[in-house]
Amino acid sequence: MSKFSIQELPQEELKTLGLLKDGKLNVDGETKEALLNGRVTKMLNFKDLNIDGVKIDSLDAKVSLSQKQDGKLGLFVHPIYKERTNNPDLNAEENEAFSRGGTHAKDVAAYGKITSFGAAKYKFDIENKPSFFIELETKTGERKTIWGVDLERALEKSGKGVGDEVQLEFKGKQIVDVETKNGWQKAPRHTWEINDIDQQNPKSKTLLYEYDKETKSFVSMDSKDADIPESINGITLSELQKKKLRNGEVVSLPGNTAVQVSPANAKNGFFASNKNVLVTSIILDGGISFLLIKAAQLLLKENQKKQMEQLQDMQYYKGYKDALEKLQSQLQERSAQYPSDTKIADDLSIVKALYAKTTAPSYDSERESDLTKMEPSANTPAQDDNTHENEKEVEQQSFSKIDDENESQEYRSSRSR
Repeated sequence: MSKFSIQELPQEELKTLGLLKDGKLNVDGETKEALLNGRVTKMLNFKDLNIDGVKIDSLDAKVSLSQKQDGKLGLFVHPIYKERTNNPDLNAEENEAFSRGGTHAKDVAAYGKITSFGAAKYKFDIENKPSFFIELETKTGERKTIWGVDLERALEKSGKGVGDEVQLEFKGKQIVDVETKNGWQKAPRHTWEINDIDQQNPKSKTLLYEYDKETKSFVSMDSKDADIPESINGITLSELQKKKLRNGEVVSLPGNTAVQVSPANAKNGFFASNKNVLVTSIILDGGISFLLIKAAQLLLKENQKKQMEQLQDMQYYKGYKDALEKLQSQLQERSAQYPSDTKIADDLSIVKALYAKTTAPSYDSERESDLTKMEPSANTPAQDDNTHENEKEVEQQSFSKIDDENESQEYRSSRSR
């Protein structure tokens, strides 16, 4: 089920860009799915536009739907900028840290018992500027650290402290009184509110941000809207691994595979990986459907890269082979049903080539067995507990997405809202 319906869409704005015609979205299926689920689309080309009296012959941009401050649904255009464009909902520290690459989670609503608070380098990274944090613990024992300069003011105003149960809520940029050397003055600041928890309606919301190098701007999505697969390359994901993916973290899997949700990567299924392609499975219409994702790569640091290279020749294993076989069968059925669909034909060709590699004479089942022994199955909770500390150092490091396609040509564009 989509996040938005056709009836909710900003009709006139979509018509202006030629995206809506006769009450229907005039886009391909992939773009329609991204729009109706509140995600940024792939790069689109618009021609002969007239926006507020300004004529634009050609514009390359991505678009997305999002709630505006007045609560109405708005169309947001993401053109190609010449230089980095900061996101107004991120503070200076976040804009700088997030622009270094990878996916980053920002909690905009959270609740729980305060276990600690104080000032520190943002996300405890020595490369970042000082900020303020509050650590919360939920009733399930989960701990979450919320960051924001204004949290210090909000905490003092609330009168709350360690041991108190609170609701934290990000209120966006507002005009507040700020003390300067010239006295108190009005200035814009990202603000927070801290109140008692509404036990009937506690609020929790996490946004995932990623710097899109293609447009030189930031893309965001609600973590709840991320389509987390049931399995990747034949490995069934544990609940812990699904949770980590939903929080924007990098998850390491057997078979020398690292994956991460990628809000800016619309054309590749909103996933990034150190592998060129992934075979994933999701629950669709009450059944399991296998999908081929052409994933943009994660940029590994040198020490991680060396570890990966040591296992490079053992990248195929039984679960991956079985997943390819099921996907190939599924694509063959679709190809017979839709013989003129070139995307299905292209995906089928890729899957056939990948499956052929797993059945080649060089494929070594004994090494596959060794790999299984070296990397315990991801299907059991015990595996998550045992490997969490070993993976922590690798997964907490910043991964940057690089596209294996050529960089798009830069255009001078203005943003339309």
